[in-house]
Amino acid sequence: MTAKHFALIGLTAFLIALAATTFSWTQQYKDHIAPNVFIGPVFVGGLTSDAARERVQTRIDTFVNDGIPVEVAGIRQTIPLSTLVGADVIDDVTFDLEKAVKQAVRVRHNQNGFVQTWLLVSNLWQPERVVFTVYASNENIQKNIYALFPNAETLAQDARLIFSLTTNGWQATATQDHPGQEFVWPSFFDRLSNALAQLDTSPLSLEITDRQSEVTLQMAQTQMEQAITILARAPFLFSGKDLRDAPVTTLLSQWQLSQLLVPTTSGSVTVDYDAFQTFLESILSNVERPAQNARFQINNGRVVDFLESKPGLRVDRETVYQTFLARLTDLTNVDPIELHMIIEEPSVKTSDVNQLGVTEVLGVG
Repeated sequence: MTAKHFALIGLTAFLIALAATTFSWTQQYKDHIAPNVFIGPVFVGGLTSDAARERVQTRIDTFVNDGIPVEVAGIRQTIPLSTLVGADVIDDVTFDLEKAVKQAVRVRHNQNGFVQTWLLVSNLWQPERVVFTVYASNENIQKNIYALFPNAETLAQDARLIFSLTTNGWQATATQDHPGQEFVWPSFFDRLSNALAQLDTSPLSLEITDRQSEVTLQMAQTQMEQAITILARAPFLFSGKDLRDAPVTTLLSQWQLSQLLVPTTSGSVTVDYDAFQTFLESILSNVERPAQNARFQINNGRVVDFLESKPGLRVDRETVYQTFLARLTDLTNVDPIELHMIIEEPSVKTSDVNQLGVTEVLGVG
Protein backbone atom coordinates (compact mmCIF):
# COMPACT_ATOMS: atom_id res chain seq x y z
CA MET A 1 0.00 0.00 0.00
CA THR A 2 1.11 3.47 -0.78
CA ALA A 3 1.16 6.40 1.61
CA LYS A 4 -1.87 7.72 -0.22
CA HIS A 5 -3.84 4.57 0.60
CA PHE A 6 -2.86 4.79 4.27
CA ALA A 7 -3.93 8.43 4.38
CA LEU A 8 -7.28 7.58 2.78
CA ILE A 9 -7.85 4.73 5.21
CA GLY A 10 -6.94 6.97 8.13
CA LEU A 11 -9.27 9.72 6.95
CA THR A 12 -12.09 7.24 6.47
CA ALA A 13 -11.55 5.79 9.94
CA PHE A 14 -11.50 9.30 11.41
CA LEU A 15 -14.75 10.25 9.67
CA ILE A 16 -16.42 7.03 10.81
CA ALA A 17 -15.26 7.63 14.39
CA LEU A 18 -16.41 11.26 14.22
CA ALA A 19 -19.81 10.23 12.85
CA ALA A 20 -20.19 7.56 15.52
CA THR A 21 -19.18 9.98 18.26
CA THR A 22 -21.52 12.67 16.92
CA PHE A 23 -24.39 10.21 16.60
CA SER A 24 -23.75 8.94 20.13
CA TRP A 25 -23.70 12.57 21.35
CA THR A 26 -27.05 13.30 19.75
CA GLN A 27 -28.65 10.31 21.48
CA GLN A 28 -28.40 12.06 24.86
CA TYR A 29 -30.94 14.59 23.55
CA LYS A 30 -33.50 11.96 22.58
CA ASP A 31 -35.65 12.77 25.62
CA HIS A 32 -34.02 16.11 26.40
CA ILE A 33 -34.23 19.63 25.07
CA ALA A 34 -31.68 20.44 22.38
CA PRO A 35 -28.48 22.30 23.35
CA ASN A 36 -28.37 26.09 23.35
CA VAL A 37 -32.14 26.52 23.86
CA PHE A 38 -33.67 29.25 26.01
CA ILE A 39 -37.20 29.85 27.29
CA GLY A 40 -37.27 33.59 27.54
CA PRO A 41 -33.94 34.39 29.20
CA VAL A 42 -33.69 31.02 30.99
CA PHE A 43 -31.24 28.46 29.61
CA VAL A 44 -32.88 25.03 29.36
CA GLY A 45 -30.61 23.27 26.88
CA GLY A 46 -30.01 19.60 27.70
CA LEU A 47 -32.75 19.46 30.34
CA THR A 48 -35.74 17.17 30.48
CA SER A 49 -39.12 18.83 30.15
CA ASP A 50 -39.74 18.45 33.91
CA ALA A 51 -36.39 19.97 34.83
CA ALA A 52 -36.92 22.83 32.38
CA ARG A 53 -40.37 23.48 33.77
CA GLU A 54 -39.05 23.61 37.32
CA ARG A 55 -36.14 25.92 36.43
CA VAL A 56 -38.31 28.37 34.51
CA GLN A 57 -41.10 28.34 37.12
CA THR A 58 -38.58 29.28 39.81
CA ARG A 59 -37.48 32.23 37.71
CA ILE A 60 -41.10 33.27 37.08
CA ASP A 61 -41.96 33.12 40.79
CA THR A 62 -39.00 35.36 41.63
CA PHE A 63 -39.93 37.77 38.85
CA VAL A 64 -43.57 38.07 39.94
CA ASN A 65 -42.69 38.40 43.63
CA ASP A 66 -40.10 41.13 42.97
CA GLY A 67 -42.38 43.19 40.71
CA ILE A 68 -41.17 45.48 37.96
CA PRO A 69 -39.78 49.03 38.33
CA VAL A 70 -41.67 51.83 36.61
CA GLU A 71 -40.51 55.43 36.21
CA VAL A 72 -42.91 58.37 35.99
CA ALA A 73 -41.49 61.89 35.66
CA GLY A 74 -38.15 60.77 37.09
CA ILE A 75 -39.68 58.96 40.06
CA ARG A 76 -39.18 55.19 40.25
CA GLN A 77 -41.53 52.80 42.02
CA THR A 78 -41.74 49.00 41.94
CA ILE A 79 -45.09 47.87 40.62
CA PRO A 80 -46.41 44.63 42.15
CA LEU A 81 -47.46 41.96 39.67
CA SER A 82 -50.04 40.46 42.01
CA THR A 83 -53.19 41.79 43.68
CA LEU A 84 -54.59 41.00 47.11
CA VAL A 85 -58.24 39.95 46.80
CA GLY A 86 -59.67 39.26 50.24
CA ALA A 87 -57.27 36.76 51.79
CA ASP A 88 -55.98 35.52 48.41
CA VAL A 89 -53.11 36.85 46.32
CA ILE A 90 -53.97 36.80 42.60
CA ASP A 91 -51.20 37.10 40.01
CA ASP A 92 -51.77 39.93 37.54
CA VAL A 93 -49.66 38.12 34.94
CA THR A 94 -49.93 34.51 33.81
CA PHE A 95 -47.20 32.76 31.84
CA ASP A 96 -48.15 29.87 29.56
CA LEU A 97 -45.25 27.77 30.78
CA GLU A 98 -46.63 24.47 29.52
CA LYS A 99 -46.84 25.78 25.96
CA ALA A 100 -43.31 27.18 26.15
CA VAL A 101 -41.84 23.89 27.43
CA LYS A 102 -43.56 21.92 24.67
CA GLN A 103 -42.14 24.31 22.08
CA ALA A 104 -38.66 24.00 23.61
CA VAL A 105 -38.83 20.19 23.47
CA ARG A 106 -39.64 20.31 19.75
CA VAL A 107 -36.73 22.62 18.87
CA ARG A 108 -34.19 20.94 16.58
CA HIS A 109 -35.77 17.50 16.88
CA ASN A 110 -36.52 15.38 13.84
CA GLN A 111 -37.54 11.75 13.31
CA ASN A 112 -34.77 11.33 10.75
CA GLY A 113 -31.61 10.54 12.73
CA PHE A 114 -29.19 12.13 10.22
CA VAL A 115 -31.30 15.27 9.97
CA GLN A 116 -31.56 15.55 13.75
CA THR A 117 -27.80 15.14 14.11
CA TRP A 118 -27.23 18.03 11.73
CA LEU A 119 -29.86 20.17 13.46
CA LEU A 120 -28.39 19.57 16.93
CA VAL A 121 -24.81 20.24 15.83
CA SER A 122 -25.79 23.44 14.01
CA ASN A 123 -27.68 24.55 17.10
CA LEU A 124 -24.38 24.80 18.99
CA TRP A 125 -23.62 27.99 17.05
CA GLN A 126 -27.18 29.26 16.69
CA PRO A 127 -29.16 29.56 19.94
CA GLU A 128 -32.93 29.10 19.86
CA ARG A 129 -35.20 31.23 22.04
CA VAL A 130 -38.77 30.29 22.87
CA VAL A 131 -40.91 33.33 23.60
CA PHE A 132 -43.46 33.20 26.40
CA THR A 133 -47.14 33.70 25.78
CA VAL A 134 -48.08 36.05 28.63
CA TYR A 135 -51.54 37.13 29.76
CA ALA A 136 -51.59 40.33 31.80
CA SER A 137 -54.41 42.05 33.68
CA ASN A 138 -53.79 45.56 32.39
CA GLU A 139 -56.67 46.82 34.51
CA ASN A 140 -55.07 45.64 37.77
CA ILE A 141 -51.64 46.89 36.70
CA GLN A 142 -53.15 50.30 35.98
CA LYS A 143 -54.74 50.36 39.44
CA ASN A 144 -51.39 49.53 41.05
CA ILE A 145 -49.66 52.30 39.10
CA TYR A 146 -52.34 54.84 40.04
CA ALA A 147 -51.93 53.82 43.70
CA LEU A 148 -48.17 54.45 43.59
CA PHE A 149 -48.39 57.63 41.49
CA PRO A 150 -51.66 59.16 42.74
CA ASN A 151 -50.92 62.75 41.70
CA ALA A 152 -48.95 62.21 38.50
CA GLU A 153 -51.92 62.35 36.13
CA THR A 154 -54.48 65.14 35.70
CA LEU A 155 -57.31 64.17 33.38
CA ALA A 156 -58.52 66.69 30.81
CA GLN A 157 -62.00 67.93 31.66
CA ASP A 158 -64.64 68.59 29.03
CA ALA A 159 -67.07 71.45 29.39
CA ARG A 160 -70.34 70.35 30.98
CA LEU A 161 -73.88 71.67 31.15
CA ILE A 162 -75.35 72.76 34.48
CA PHE A 163 -79.13 73.13 34.72
CA SER A 164 -81.22 75.03 37.24
CA LEU A 165 -84.99 75.44 37.55
CA THR A 166 -86.05 79.07 37.99
CA THR A 167 -89.36 80.90 38.00
CA ASN A 168 -88.83 81.39 34.27
CA GLY A 169 -88.27 77.69 33.62
CA TRP A 170 -85.08 75.71 33.11
CA GLN A 171 -81.84 77.63 32.60
CA ALA A 172 -78.47 76.24 31.46
CA THR A 173 -74.88 77.34 31.97
CA ALA A 174 -71.64 75.75 30.78
CA THR A 175 -68.55 74.95 32.83
CA GLN A 176 -65.05 75.80 31.65
CA ASP A 177 -63.06 73.02 30.01
CA HIS A 178 -59.54 72.28 31.26
CA PRO A 179 -56.52 70.61 29.62
CA GLY A 180 -54.77 67.79 31.42
CA GLN A 181 -51.67 65.62 31.55
CA GLU A 182 -52.41 61.95 31.04
CA PHE A 183 -50.49 58.68 30.97
CA VAL A 184 -49.66 57.21 27.56
CA TRP A 185 -50.87 53.67 28.15
CA PRO A 186 -50.66 51.95 24.70
CA SER A 187 -46.87 52.29 24.27
CA PHE A 188 -46.29 51.46 27.93
CA PHE A 189 -48.24 48.20 27.71
CA ASP A 190 -46.35 47.28 24.52
CA ARG A 191 -43.05 47.66 26.39
CA LEU A 192 -44.46 45.86 29.42
CA SER A 193 -45.53 42.93 27.24
CA ASN A 194 -42.01 42.60 25.84
CA ALA A 195 -40.49 42.86 29.31
CA LEU A 196 -42.80 40.15 30.68
CA ALA A 197 -41.99 37.82 27.80
CA GLN A 198 -38.27 38.18 28.58
CA LEU A 199 -38.65 38.31 32.40
CA ASP A 200 -36.79 41.59 32.09
CA THR A 201 -36.62 43.66 35.29
CA SER A 202 -35.18 46.78 33.66
CA PRO A 203 -37.10 49.97 34.59
CA LEU A 204 -40.01 50.84 32.30
CA SER A 205 -40.82 54.45 31.54
CA LEU A 206 -44.46 55.57 31.61
CA GLU A 207 -44.72 58.81 29.66
CA ILE A 208 -47.11 61.65 30.42
CA THR A 209 -48.45 63.79 27.60
CA ASP A 210 -50.46 66.99 27.44
CA ARG A 211 -54.09 66.33 26.58
CA GLN A 212 -56.56 68.95 25.45
CA SER A 213 -60.23 68.72 26.31
CA GLU A 214 -62.51 67.58 23.49
CA VAL A 215 -65.64 69.58 24.31
CA THR A 216 -64.78 73.25 24.80
CA LEU A 217 -66.73 75.92 26.63
CA GLN A 218 -67.77 77.47 23.32
CA MET A 219 -69.12 74.13 22.05
CA ALA A 220 -71.16 73.62 25.19
CA GLN A 221 -72.58 77.16 25.07
CA THR A 222 -73.87 76.68 21.52
CA GLN A 223 -75.78 73.54 22.65
CA MET A 224 -77.51 75.04 25.70
CA GLU A 225 -80.67 76.04 23.81
CA GLN A 226 -81.04 72.58 22.29
CA ALA A 227 -80.59 71.04 25.76
CA ILE A 228 -83.37 73.23 27.21
CA THR A 229 -85.69 72.17 24.36
CA ILE A 230 -85.01 68.48 25.04
CA LEU A 231 -85.42 68.97 28.77
CA ALA A 232 -88.87 70.48 28.24
CA ARG A 233 -90.04 67.21 26.64
CA ALA A 234 -89.58 65.24 29.86
CA PRO A 235 -90.86 63.22 31.61
CA PHE A 236 -90.28 60.09 29.51
CA LEU A 237 -92.10 56.86 30.31
CA PHE A 238 -90.31 53.49 30.20
CA SER A 239 -92.40 50.31 30.22
CA GLY A 240 -91.71 46.61 30.54
CA LYS A 241 -92.89 43.49 32.35
CA ASP A 242 -91.73 42.12 35.66
CA LEU A 243 -90.89 38.51 36.56
CA ARG A 244 -94.59 37.71 36.91
CA ASP A 245 -95.32 39.20 33.48
CA ALA A 246 -97.05 42.18 35.10
CA PRO A 247 -96.55 45.65 33.59
CA VAL A 248 -93.75 47.82 35.02
CA THR A 249 -93.48 51.53 34.25
CA THR A 250 -90.92 54.11 35.30
CA LEU A 251 -90.77 57.85 34.67
CA LEU A 252 -87.59 59.71 33.82
CA SER A 253 -88.24 63.17 35.24
CA GLN A 254 -86.92 66.51 33.99
CA TRP A 255 -84.51 66.72 36.90
CA GLN A 256 -83.21 63.19 36.22
CA LEU A 257 -82.80 64.01 32.52
CA SER A 258 -80.86 67.17 33.42
CA GLN A 259 -78.24 64.92 35.04
CA LEU A 260 -77.85 62.88 31.85
CA LEU A 261 -77.50 65.50 29.10
CA VAL A 262 -73.97 66.28 27.92
CA PRO A 263 -72.58 68.43 25.07
CA THR A 264 -70.56 66.81 22.28
CA THR A 265 -68.00 67.74 19.65
CA SER A 266 -70.58 67.11 16.91
CA GLY A 267 -72.66 70.11 17.98
CA SER A 268 -75.64 68.11 19.29
CA VAL A 269 -76.51 67.26 22.88
CA THR A 270 -76.52 63.58 23.78
CA VAL A 271 -77.14 61.38 26.83
CA ASP A 272 -74.20 60.20 28.90
CA TYR A 273 -74.14 56.43 28.40
CA ASP A 274 -72.82 55.45 31.84
CA ALA A 275 -75.21 57.79 33.67
CA PHE A 276 -78.15 56.39 31.67
CA GLN A 277 -77.15 52.83 32.55
CA THR A 278 -77.09 53.84 36.24
CA PHE A 279 -80.67 55.09 35.85
CA LEU A 280 -81.69 51.78 34.24
CA GLU A 281 -80.15 49.76 37.05
CA SER A 282 -82.63 51.32 39.48
CA ILE A 283 -85.55 49.58 37.74
CA LEU A 284 -83.98 46.35 36.45
CA SER A 285 -84.21 44.39 39.70
CA ASN A 286 -87.96 44.03 39.12
CA VAL A 287 -87.59 43.14 35.45
CA GLU A 288 -84.53 40.96 34.99
CA ARG A 289 -83.92 37.43 36.22
CA PRO A 290 -81.00 35.05 35.63
CA ALA A 291 -81.51 31.79 33.78
CA GLN A 292 -82.08 28.83 36.10
CA ASN A 293 -80.39 25.55 35.28
CA ALA A 294 -82.16 22.28 35.86
CA ARG A 295 -80.65 20.35 38.73
CA PHE A 296 -81.44 17.46 41.00
CA GLN A 297 -80.00 15.95 44.14
CA ILE A 298 -79.93 12.24 44.92
CA ASN A 299 -79.91 10.95 48.49
CA ASN A 300 -79.95 7.23 49.32
CA GLY A 301 -80.79 6.32 45.75
CA ARG A 302 -83.80 8.65 45.32
CA VAL A 303 -84.24 12.15 44.03
CA VAL A 304 -84.88 14.47 46.96
CA ASP A 305 -84.62 17.83 45.19
CA PHE A 306 -85.40 18.66 41.57
CA LEU A 307 -85.55 22.11 40.02
CA GLU A 308 -86.84 22.64 36.50
CA SER A 309 -84.91 24.91 34.20
CA LYS A 310 -86.24 28.40 33.49
CA PRO A 311 -85.15 30.89 30.86
CA GLY A 312 -83.71 34.19 32.04
CA LEU A 313 -84.69 37.72 31.05
CA ARG A 314 -82.20 40.51 30.51
CA VAL A 315 -82.82 44.07 29.34
CA ASP A 316 -81.06 44.92 26.09
CA ARG A 317 -79.34 48.00 27.47
CA GLU A 318 -77.79 49.14 24.20
CA THR A 319 -81.11 48.97 22.33
CA VAL A 320 -82.94 50.87 25.08
CA TYR A 321 -80.22 53.52 25.05
CA GLN A 322 -80.36 53.97 21.27
CA THR A 323 -84.18 54.06 21.36
CA PHE A 324 -84.08 56.77 24.01
CA LEU A 325 -81.61 58.85 21.98
CA ALA A 326 -83.89 58.68 18.94
CA ARG A 327 -86.90 59.65 21.07
CA LEU A 328 -85.23 62.87 22.21
CA THR A 329 -85.48 64.34 18.71
CA ASP A 330 -88.71 62.61 17.61
CA LEU A 331 -91.33 65.23 18.46
CA THR A 332 -94.26 63.13 17.20
CA ASN A 333 -93.75 59.94 19.22
CA VAL A 334 -95.20 60.04 22.74
CA ASP A 335 -95.50 56.29 23.29
CA PRO A 336 -93.72 54.67 26.26
CA ILE A 337 -90.14 53.58 25.60
CA GLU A 338 -90.06 49.82 25.62
CA LEU A 339 -87.57 47.97 27.78
CA HIS A 340 -86.44 45.50 25.12
CA MET A 341 -85.84 42.09 26.65
CA ILE A 342 -83.39 39.34 25.70
CA ILE A 343 -84.26 35.75 26.61
CA GLU A 344 -81.27 33.83 27.96
CA GLU A 345 -81.51 30.06 27.79
CA PRO A 346 -80.16 27.99 30.70
CA SER A 347 -77.03 25.98 30.04
CA VAL A 348 -78.66 22.86 31.57
CA LYS A 349 -82.28 22.36 30.52
CA THR A 350 -84.95 20.10 32.01
CA SER A 351 -84.87 18.04 28.81
CA ASP A 352 -81.17 17.32 29.47
CA VAL A 353 -82.00 16.00 32.94
CA ASN A 354 -84.90 13.98 31.56
CA GLN A 355 -82.42 11.97 29.51
CA LEU A 356 -81.12 10.67 32.83
CA GLY A 357 -84.58 9.37 33.72
CA VAL A 358 -85.85 12.25 35.90
CA THR A 359 -89.19 13.30 34.40
CA GLU A 360 -91.14 15.09 37.13
CA VAL A 361 -90.74 17.52 39.99
CA LEU A 362 -90.57 15.39 43.14
CA GLY A 363 -90.01 18.20 45.61
CA VAL A 364 -88.12 17.59 48.80
CA GLY A 365 -88.62 14.56 50.99
